[in-house]
Amino acid sequence: MRATIVQTKAKSARFDMLPRQQVSDFAALCQQAAPDSTTAIIHIDTGMNRLGLAVQDLAALCQGADFRALPIDGVMSHLACADLPDHPMNAKQRDGLAAIPLWRDRQHKSLANSSGIFLGAGYHFDQVRPGMALYGLNPTPAAANPMRMVVTLTAPILQVRSVKVTGAGLSVGYHATPIPAGVTRLATLGIGYADGVPWRPTSHSVCYIDDVPCPVVGRVSMDLTVIDVSAVPESLLATAGEATVLGAHYDAESLARDTGTIGYSVLTGLGGRLQRHYSDDV
Repeated sequence: MRATIVQTKAKSARFDMLPRQQVSDFAALCQQAAPDSTTAIIHIDTGMNRLGLAVQDLAALCQGADFRALPIDGVMSHLACADLPDHPMNAKQRDGLAAIPLWRDRQHKSLANSSGIFLGAGYHFDQVRPGMALYGLNPTPAAANPMRMVVTLTAPILQVRSVKVTGAGLSVGYHATPIPAGVTRLATLGIGYADGVPWRPTSHSVCYIDDVPCPVVGRVSMDLTVIDVSAVPESLLATAGEATVLGAHYDAESLARDTGTIGYSVLTGLGGRLQRHYSDDV
């Protein structure tokens, strides 16, 4: 039996990949659409070299009446180094966007992402675009987090087992990771890297049962994670039912730090198998 997996990248059949041609394609689309049914914001590359129209291309396009008549609400750019407040790229990009003349009334400019908001009012222009900060990730990594984490992740306790570490040979999980001395009880959680828990050969992360920290022991599996619950009182363990993977005691920034990744990766990696509940009570 042979299986062939073909992966395709998102690509529109009608749009060219060259920035100026993409603008022309958008203009053609507007001609086909009903009046006032299509609007856009032009992305200007002010130095990130990832997406957007070059400043000089915009200036050339603005010479044409057809372009100036397009339903464009404004221009935006994206900061490359907003989380590094002293980086000279920030001011360069701010000044580059500020220098772009707008050609219609009520058009706006936008530059600041979450970290850019905290660079000061000069980066705010007419509209800011917070992302990570809405979920409580730290937009000012060089300082204390001004935001409140709003994501909680819990996992069911599937099994608890007693262990007796008396010497070499007692291990847990794949590749037989040795169980640390002093561990007397292990709990297996119904969550793993398929759900977004970062995988590492040796993890330094912790979960919580009530207010008790429970270190992860051994390798995180696809569907399972094992934690050390030796410090959890038996009466609490008997009624707990679940452990908190992300919460007030240990948030996405903490998990990212202890597993060698970033908070963005932790939150965007939370898998589709997780049940999501939304609340206004934060």
